[in-house]
Amino acid sequence: MTVKRSAAATRMAPPARAFSPALVLILLLAAFLRLWKIDSPVGGFHAFNEALYTLIAKNLAEGGSLLRPTAGGTWLFLETPPLLPYALAGIFHFTGVSIVAGRLVSVVSGVLLVLAVYSLGRRLYSAPAGLTAAVLVAVAPVAVLTGRNIQADTLCLFLLAAAYSFWGRAEGGAAGSRILAGLLAGLSLFAKLFAGVGLAALLAWEIATSGLSFLRDKARWAAALIALSVPGAFYGYHASRDLEAVRREVLGGAVIATSFPADGAAWASLAAEAFWAFSPLVAVLAALGALAALARPSRETLFALLPLAFFGVFYLFVHKHSYYLLSLLPWAALLAGRLLGGLPWRWLRGAVLIVVAASGVFVSTVDLCSMKLGFSEFASFGHTAADLPGPEHLYRTGPDVRENYGTVVQLYDPKAKLLSGAAAPAGRPEETWLLAFVPPQARIPSGGWLFERERYGLELFGFSFAEAHENANFFSQGHYLVVRTGGPLDFGLHQLHRYPALALAPLGGSGP
Repeated sequence: MTVKRSAAATRMAPPARAFSPALVLILLLAAFLRLWKIDSPVGGFHAFNEALYTLIAKNLAEGGSLLRPTAGGTWLFLETPPLLPYALAGIFHFTGVSIVAGRLVSVVSGVLLVLAVYSLGRRLYSAPAGLTAAVLVAVAPVAVLTGRNIQADTLCLFLLAAAYSFWGRAEGGAAGSRILAGLLAGLSLFAKLFAGVGLAALLAWEIATSGLSFLRDKARWAAALIALSVPGAFYGYHASRDLEAVRREVLGGAVIATSFPADGAAWASLAAEAFWAFSPLVAVLAALGALAALARPSRETLFALLPLAFFGVFYLFVHKHSYYLLSLLPWAALLAGRLLGGLPWRWLRGAVLIVVAASGVFVSTVDLCSMKLGFSEFASFGHTAADLPGPEHLYRTGPDVRENYGTVVQLYDPKAKLLSGAAAPAGRPEETWLLAFVPPQARIPSGGWLFERERYGLELFGFSFAEAHENANFFSQGHYLVVRTGGPLDFGLHQLHRYPALALAPLGGSGP
């Protein structure tokens, strides 16, 4: 593959006007989608992550060691670096433990990610390209849902995109941008180690466009040292204490849970997940943008094409969670923006962008209704658990509760201790409770409780749109339901159904 260099091979495109009314509207749209019903209970889409990071931050805010991030003071969590828990702990010092405050960190990061992508697209290609890329990141379901959850991915990706932006500024001769890019890259790594994939892509870009001459640049070496210093010190400390534990935590979990797709069905499943995670029209435009960049690679297109390729290959090997697709979105959006921004007719660019944005908003809001909102059963459980007797509450759970919602149980009941199996422990049967998901037709157990979940639809012009989502942690969609629920001026969130979802019942006793 021959890389076509621009006339000024060592410089990115000159910047245009930084802000415009269109950009302000895009940022407001991104903020609205991420803030809508932000006070909903912890449940649904990756609630485990939300509760986990909140518990770690709570422990830190209450005086826990900064070098030993733990959930509940016992489980040392090293799989992800602790930048997000550090930020949450600082906020909780003033607000107390607050789900809304914690989510606002991701919301702000998500809006800043949109701004960083716009800045990259404007500098690399054109202002229309930057605006298009910003719209796609603003409305894509994977960005919307992950960008309102308490988890490290959006923060990590914003910092990485910002590092790329300042690295591009340094190519244009901006003094100090190289060092600032190194600092942002280091913070990105300290938010999530997956940022290393993007930094490897940046190294590949340097080699592809400049050979090895960059090795003689002291500023580049300084930036690399800055980027590696904080995460290196943190994991170096833990490796010196227990190297095997660090290896197990960092390389366990997601890394060993999946493998490269082996057949057509696996490829089709991953493609369908990406199709819905981006939303259909965003996915199509992103694919066309990548193909156009591959057809005529240049220094500027490689700046987005290489991280897209690196994160794409990484996802093929490590796809335990579909929100990992978020790491592909900014780079795919940049190439889509380049393609659409290059169309000669401004009215056509605008029309296509409006249609793509509207479709993304629709899919994202329907996904919010089906994947995140209304999962209130654990919050209701927490109110009941507060009145249970004893210094600790023993809950027998199945793997569906324990592995997917264990941290949520601990968040809403700080006295919770989760047990496996069906029988009560010897000598303490009267203190043990069964906590389990139940079918919608379940009845209240003897001496126990049922906790309900709400089912919502997106109401537009008096019609509510809902979707039969099979798994709240994945984006692939089911059948759509459209019902008339109001008048032509009715818009927003409409509750369609309320049904039992979780049961708490005594084991060996009759309950209080």
